[in-house]
Amino acid sequence: DEAAVPKNPIRPGTFLYALIAGAVGLALGLVFGVLYDYLDTSLKTQANVEAALGVSLLGWITLDSADQDHDIHILKAPSSPISEAFRSLRINLEYSDKEKPLRTLLVAGIDEDEEKTKVAVNLAAAFASAGRQVALLDADLRQPNLNRFLGLEAKSGLSDVLKDGLDLESASITDEKNQSVAYLLAGHSAVAPLELLESERMSRLLKNLQRKAEIVIVIAPPMFVADMLVLAPQTDGVLLVLQPGRTRADAARAALEQITRTNARVVGVAFIHNQGKQLVNRVFQKLKIKKTASKPGPAA
Repeated sequence: DEAAVPKNPIRPGTFLYALIAGAVGLALGLVFGVLYDYLDTSLKTQANVEAALGVSLLGWITLDSADQDHDIHILKAPSSPISEAFRSLRINLEYSDKEKPLRTLLVAGIDEDEEKTKVAVNLAAAFASAGRQVALLDADLRQPNLNRFLGLEAKSGLSDVLKDGLDLESASITDEKNQSVAYLLAGHSAVAPLELLESERMSRLLKNLQRKAEIVIVIAPPMFVADMLVLAPQTDGVLLVLQPGRTRADAARAALEQITRTNARVVGVAFIHNQGKQLVNRVFQKLKIKKTASKPGPAA
């Protein structure tokens, strides 16, 4: 018998290959997803924070691309969700320990210095909006950021009070828009910031500020330097500012252990989520690179 000519091609089996490729792709996606989740040790949720650190998540502040870096949200948009988030953080701090009210609060960060400053300034505004007299001082004598946040030139401040005996009233700044908050900048560059922060003058300064204000908020030095070790136990509590999905659990645990070794108390964690800004920055950087690449070179 003569062989019959097939009516359909034997190869390639397009449908079969597509089915196999889809199954392999799905399997690889599941494997990579599980692997990523296993390797990702960043803190993302309240449960993560409580399991890894044993402290409470007291606030979650979410910023979007429309928010400016140096906004004091409670003054700019009192009814906005961000303002409400800072108010919630303020309330949770006040009720964190009714037996030992917070008179001095150290705001410390692990990732970016500007994030702890952002939280400290807006938290001060939240306390002020609740009728409290607030003193906010920048104790980061190595990388001060409060003056830049407020749009002020570097001037006399904490270092000058501690080193040169400058009068506290002369060094303090009051914002006309928010007169319930007195700011004390870091001051001029200090040769030995550690010695200044552990001095008797620093201890007296904090006590003096407590007589003038109902709550004293202190912007902490960088986490893993000795300045932090001498300053933390001088305050009533430490608020850790972390970034969800970015701050690693091991880094947060190391910070917590360092603070508790000084007999200081960590009252809780505040998450500040800035994904919108990060996305805008990445897009802007890509556009900038494309624009640079498209520029014609100099004529030969």
